[in-house]
Amino acid sequence: MSLANSTSSKRPAEIPNMKAYFSSLSLSPSLSKDLHHMDFLTTLLLITLFFAPLAYSICPIASCSNPNSPPIRFPFGLAHQQPENCSFPGFDLYCTAQGLTALSLPHSGEFLVRYISYQTQNIRVYDPKNCLPKRLLDGFDPSGSRFHPELYVNYTFLSCPRNVTDARFAIIDCLSNDTRSVMATSLHNFAGRMANRSCQVIKTLPVPVSWPQNDEFTSTLSDDIWLSWDVPDCRDCEGEGGVCGVQSNNSQQIECFFDSSGKKKGLSRLVILMCQSLEPRLLEISLCACTGT
Repeated sequence: MSLANSTSSKRPAEIPNMKAYFSSLSLSPSLSKDLHHMDFLTTLLLITLFFAPLAYSICPIASCSNPNSPPIRFPFGLAHQQPENCSFPGFDLYCTAQGLTALSLPHSGEFLVRYISYQTQNIRVYDPKNCLPKRLLDGFDPSGSRFHPELYVNYTFLSCPRNVTDARFAIIDCLSNDTRSVMATSLHNFAGRMANRSCQVIKTLPVPVSWPQNDEFTSTLSDDIWLSWDVPDCRDCEGEGGVCGVQSNNSQQIECFFDSSGKKKGLSRLVILMCQSLEPRLLEISLCACTGT
């Protein structure tokens, strides 16, 4: 991870010289004595400041070239635009030749990404060929991935002669032709009645939906598929205005960052706790050292 993402690029070089800087100052005897008592505190602060940029960092936001592409950040990673350690395993995205954001599911193939909600941990995907019902009939299976639908509803697909259907029914155009219309219904009784009117049942299968469906006769099933993920769970962090990231390059331990410099909220609390018992003038110097001012 880039050191510049988590702190000023100059700070690591300045930290080893901090004590030399204080030593070069013309200080009163009383204040010089106070500084000698800072040895233990200074050591801890130097360790915290020097290693925090390495251990606690966030990665830059990326996106594909299409202007409608969603911003990509942790837990997702965009191939060839972000380091591998900027994402969580199983959250790999990539850009298509048309500059669109794509997700590949192990057992269902490629889907395009329309939107990502990092706070609610949902991702909206759709079929690149705009015929989601065909993908559902071929078998939509998100197993083996980090994602799952919130809800499934059983739909029956029907193939009916054109003269049997009318304007009340939603026709799936990408599956229909000049002689037959394909429909899908979640109403079992309606499917039975249509089967008695020269319609053929193609298949009944569970369809991923984002909310319970109305009792409609038919549906084109053209809406995007909403998928959710549970791990890593960053909803509380996002709800508080933070951004999740990994502690270090070799760790999958998740931390919550609260500002663009990558500083962790817990770091400022640590500094305050360490400085609470100091005299006022020593506290002032310590806080200056902590903030790099």
